[in-house]
Amino acid sequence: MAPQHKLILLLAELLREHNPGVEIKKFVQDPAYTDLDKGALRLEGVKVLEDPMAFVEVDEASVVVAIYPIIPAMDVIADVPRPAVIVCHRLPEEEIEW
Repeated sequence: MAPQHKLILLLAELLREHNPGVEIKKFVQDPAYTDLDKGALRLEGVKVLEDPMAFVEVDEASVVVAIYPIIPAMDVIADVPRPAVIVCHRLPEEEIEW
């Protein structure tokens, strides 16, 4: 499992501990996911969404994790719907393959 997925699971557990009784939804979206990736994530209780459904699911109570996004996803997310937390790490422009 990739480090960003472990981070999502850790954040969900911390949120669950500090917000008992509140449903913590976990979902991911990446066109590069294989069937094996999707199966492993589902086993951990993470829902795999197809593009652009993850954007639709984000609200003001969301924690968004985006590691090396190659689209301007954070620009879209930061403006509307303005999630509670954004964790993002971008590749330097010279390393992005368009």
